[in-house]
Amino acid sequence: MQKYILGVDIGTTSTKAGLFSLNGEMFGFAQQGYPLFQDLNGMAEQDSEQIYAAVLQVIAELSAQVSPEQIIALSFSSAMHSLIVLDQHQQPLTRCITWADNRAAAAGQWLAAQPEAEELYQRTGVPNHPMTPLAKIIWLRQEHPKLFAQAAYFISIKEYIFLQLFGELIVDYSIAASSGMLNLAQLAWEQSALNLAGISSKQLSQVVATTHQLTGLAENLRLKLGLSAACRFIVGSSDGCLANLGIGALDEQSVALTIGTSGALRRASKTAYLDSAARSFCYPLLADLWIIGGPVNSGGIVLQWFYEQIYAPQTSATLGNDYAPMLVAAAQINAGSDGLFFLPYLAGERAPLWDANARGSFFGLSHQHTKGHLARAVLEGISFNLRAVLELLEIAPATSLNNIIASGGFAHSNLWCQILADIFNCEILIPESVESSCWGAALLGFYTCGMLADISTSKNLLKIGQRYTPNLANVKRYAQSYQLFSDLNQQLKPLYSKLTQTQIINMDKE
Repeated sequence: MQKYILGVDIGTTSTKAGLFSLNGEMFGFAQQGYPLFQDLNGMAEQDSEQIYAAVLQVIAELSAQVSPEQIIALSFSSAMHSLIVLDQHQQPLTRCITWADNRAAAAGQWLAAQPEAEELYQRTGVPNHPMTPLAKIIWLRQEHPKLFAQAAYFISIKEYIFLQLFGELIVDYSIAASSGMLNLAQLAWEQSALNLAGISSKQLSQVVATTHQLTGLAENLRLKLGLSAACRFIVGSSDGCLANLGIGALDEQSVALTIGTSGALRRASKTAYLDSAARSFCYPLLADLWIIGGPVNSGGIVLQWFYEQIYAPQTSATLGNDYAPMLVAAAQINAGSDGLFFLPYLAGERAPLWDANARGSFFGLSHQHTKGHLARAVLEGISFNLRAVLELLEIAPATSLNNIIASGGFAHSNLWCQILADIFNCEILIPESVESSCWGAALLGFYTCGMLADISTSKNLLKIGQRYTPNLANVKRYAQSYQLFSDLNQQLKPLYSKLTQTQIINMDKE
């Protein structure tokens, strides 16, 4: 009888799940979306109960396709940096505040000014940014003291799911690390971070390994989900770490690139790595396997904005987004967009700038530029920014890489993949399956269950769908363009805070 592990990926737009066999075949796939609430400026929240319902739905949908005994385990992936505040009865006081919520910007600035800030990164491996639960907790303490006074626990969305399933407050050390409050050397809560947040370790979950497993799901819930009594629930890891595992980027010569709504570049390391200027993250996946890299805000959401607001505003609202004509027009434009640049910072930026005040702009516009030029410049701007992130990983020059293994929605665009290959001057590999975090969660499950002796052998299961090799003529052109892009970033960086202050003054006058 064929055995499966169900990999569940709790994302910021939807929860996805795949039913996988050990050879990497996906027997079934399910997905359930949920809304993002943006009622206030900077807000990005979701309903925790809607997410929990989505998790139950995708599990039940897939389990119905096989007999209960065939599913030996469920293993979980989750988006990072979420925060849910619970009261003393473990009931939510807030919705799920996602990584994209920017209301903690002032708290991040306060944190950066503290004497402990630089040393804190060296202990936790997380750059200071409003995305982190640490910054969000400080924001709540400073700006919402009544709510903060009622808070008994601070947890992430995956912790909330396991609380509903098993009544336990546990967190894997990968998600814990992304909070900005975990000591990497000890894999325990960092007291200096807790002091800055104004909380105690009793208000946080118990830190466990990513291979930690639970059994004994309540019978009524187990029957509802169609699972056997022996089925294991494996805590799993973060979506970024598991994406590396899912695409086999487990050595220091391979880099994982993900572009969805946002994006990230990550590589594996046998030891923890901390950037001297606190520009990259470092998260534990296993005891001897760390994932380092940099996340960006400026991914597919920037292209979506450009299409809806500039390229085709008269049709997108009624007909839906069809990027094909825009990408065809962009493909007709020379590499470098004939001197047009786009800085893609529509919602601030994490890596490489780590500046919540950063804003986007076109530079070099002239009468010769068309919508096709603008579209290509947007693609190139996002890609240039990702190249800057690659440099943070201290893999230089980029040609020393063996390859970049890419996943995410952008992988369906031949043009964008080729642009990346040319800008990175490195081969881009696209796996057949783009659900890397679901598969990574399943792989971790097989490893935990003793069905995969060496986690590194998982890369042998990777099936490559397409390869993109650099166009040498474009490589040379992009090398020159990238230098100017970098110069623009340096010149504009000090102006972003001034722009923000100007906006605040104008709002006060109104």
